[in-house]
Amino acid sequence: MAVPAGFTAEGTGSAMTTNQSTVPKLDPVSQRLEHIIKYSLDKFEFRTAVFLAERLLYEARSDEYAQSEQEEYARYLLAMCHYRQGDPEIAWAVLERSTSPRSRFLFARCCLEVRRYVEGNSVLEGLLKDTNLVNCPTTDIMTSAGVSNIGEPDRASVLNLLGHTARAQHRHKVAVKYYKEAVELNPFLWEAFENLCELGSPMNPNHMFAQFDTKITSTNQRTKYGFQRSRTTNLDASIFLNPMSERLLDDNVESASADSSNILNNTFLRHEPMKSKPTFLPSLTSNSIPALSRENGPSLADPGSNSMENNPPLTVGNRAADTTERVPLRRGAATHARRQFERAKSSTSLAASGGVTKRALERATSVTRGVSVSQLRGLSTRDHAGISANLGSKKNAASADERDQPAESSGVLLPLMTAEDVRIDEDALRTVASIFHIMAKAYGLLALNNSSGALAEFERLPRKHFESGWIQCQVAKCKSEMLDYLSASALLAAKYFERARKLEPTLQRDMEVYSTCLWQLRKEMALSTLAKELKDANIHSPQAWVALGNAYSLKHDSDQALKCFQRAIQLDDGFAYAHTLSGHEYTELEEYDKAQTEFRTAMSIDPRHYHAWYGMSMIYSKMGKNDLALIHAKEAHRLNSSNSVLLYHVGLIQERMSRTTEALRSFEQTIALDPSNAAARFRKANVQMNMEQYEDALNELETIKTLSPDEANVFVLQGRILAKMGDKGQALRYFTWALNLDSKSSHTIRDLIDKLGHDSDDEQERYEVQIDTD
Repeated sequence: MAVPAGFTAEGTGSAMTTNQSTVPKLDPVSQRLEHIIKYSLDKFEFRTAVFLAERLLYEARSDEYAQSEQEEYARYLLAMCHYRQGDPEIAWAVLERSTSPRSRFLFARCCLEVRRYVEGNSVLEGLLKDTNLVNCPTTDIMTSAGVSNIGEPDRASVLNLLGHTARAQHRHKVAVKYYKEAVELNPFLWEAFENLCELGSPMNPNHMFAQFDTKITSTNQRTKYGFQRSRTTNLDASIFLNPMSERLLDDNVESASADSSNILNNTFLRHEPMKSKPTFLPSLTSNSIPALSRENGPSLADPGSNSMENNPPLTVGNRAADTTERVPLRRGAATHARRQFERAKSSTSLAASGGVTKRALERATSVTRGVSVSQLRGLSTRDHAGISANLGSKKNAASADERDQPAESSGVLLPLMTAEDVRIDEDALRTVASIFHIMAKAYGLLALNNSSGALAEFERLPRKHFESGWIQCQVAKCKSEMLDYLSASALLAAKYFERARKLEPTLQRDMEVYSTCLWQLRKEMALSTLAKELKDANIHSPQAWVALGNAYSLKHDSDQALKCFQRAIQLDDGFAYAHTLSGHEYTELEEYDKAQTEFRTAMSIDPRHYHAWYGMSMIYSKMGKNDLALIHAKEAHRLNSSNSVLLYHVGLIQERMSRTTEALRSFEQTIALDPSNAAARFRKANVQMNMEQYEDALNELETIKTLSPDEANVFVLQGRILAKMGDKGQALRYFTWALNLDSKSSHTIRDLIDKLGHDSDDEQERYEVQIDTD
């Protein structure tokens, strides 16, 4: 049955076209109950919806042993109400014996919620084998025309849910396979792409959005839709084919004019041909663009046609018109009125020859500009046939006298879709695809720890999108990953996080990174304030408990910090970051066994979580197991090769293992990544001293003095090198300067001075003995 306008099974209140073939015919009582249920869902009155859905189930229940279609549908509505109310366990029990595709799909989602992964996986694999499962309503996703509102799954949604199930089972390679297939069918399925990025396998945005002929321009060439077609940037696909690659192709190409007849033939993939795949852009055919009467001019699909015989008028039934509405993709479209059609009560009907009565023509003319382009584009040849077959049909027949009268018009004429309408709609499609393209590109680079490249991409977004909380958080993460937290970039990262909080005060996601940044900056007051605000906003947020744990950790209260981290894990046991922070707290308490357990759990949840690999390396280093420490340190550096701190840690372990050549190379690479890293320069000078490269070591120390002029250890090392070179007087001078800079280390420095004096006495004695012998 048809769903009234404003009622959807999703409870959003949007008027979408219902796929009537999938809804069983209900009796009048059941129909009334169904309408009230959907009204309750639309008003978020879930308890009322559950109560009425139970009544509908018993109303539709048959005496037969087999479950009828009406009972199946009523059971689905009841399960959906329970799921919306937050009771997936009850919804799972309700759908256990259901067989329809929509019921099995919701059942599989409930299995994911209640952690019955094997059962849910088998149900979803069974759905994939269904030959009636559509790939994805590609055109309708953007226009909302023809989109089913009763929970019918498509292949992309099933594959996405299979990916979620596989990832929950830690089958990451299988999850990547399912996510990629889902994104290929629906490039706007952001959660699938986001999971691919988190698993370290982001797809190439050039391939994802090639069907839109997307041309991404720089920020200074934006039009009112956000971008201009004159000069475009072609993105290099090799960045995503090789995760460790950081190459960006800076090549501008001229964008081809997007004519409506050859849109699908255009592509900006440079080295690979355009693959045949479903497209979101419309094709201007005689089946997709109906014609009006002779008075309104010839059809756009057939410019030379002057007859209505080849292009008969197309009408839409009242109910279908009431349940379809264009979702605006642009602003300022004043020429298209956004209103629903009222029932046309004409006293005459359409003539068999294709003509229209005066009243019907006036009615059609009055709403010509009100019919959305999306309704035209969403109608296929099959839709046209179905609509034509249902013209003039009435459920409630009138008296015999009324049947003798001319049948009243059951619909209105659809308008002609002009070339300007097509161009505007295609520009809007490309604008949305362009924004998604940039965000996918940037998020993929950030997932590959290419922070500088990701930051450059985020900055190319239109200002209205750049000034959003989520984008500001991603920019802050780029800043915090580029250099050490204590650098100027870390301070800027904190400012971006603070800005995101001002834009969206209820923001919870990524706040664990913000709290760690404040912990590194030792901002106790700001961290405590953040933790309190997050906890007050949502006490069940794992990010809030992580922030609170960091606040206790900064106060050196490890016991309370561990309690907070464990509470975050209870709320989300797949929160790898909370496990890693727990491991660091256990390391501070020297409880290495518990720390290793936490780090290993974090690595099993997210194998690319380099913080956990670094933590394991620190534990093995403290335990004296340098071989294992080096293995884990190298893996952490492999996962984030742009982080100078990780590479510096690799060099320290190599130096401790007396691998001086390897250590020197690691320190040199660290300095290349971060020239201001004074610690790496100091360790490099120390290695050069051990390798008797005294001049190079002294030059390195002079560079350090420009970065940190008051560091006593630099003067101490200079004194030691000069002493090895035989310049005792100059060495004594540097030791004295070091003693003045660091009085706390006076005992160590005085020992060096005394040793320097003893060496001088020994040389004097050897000289006197040599004179007496002569």
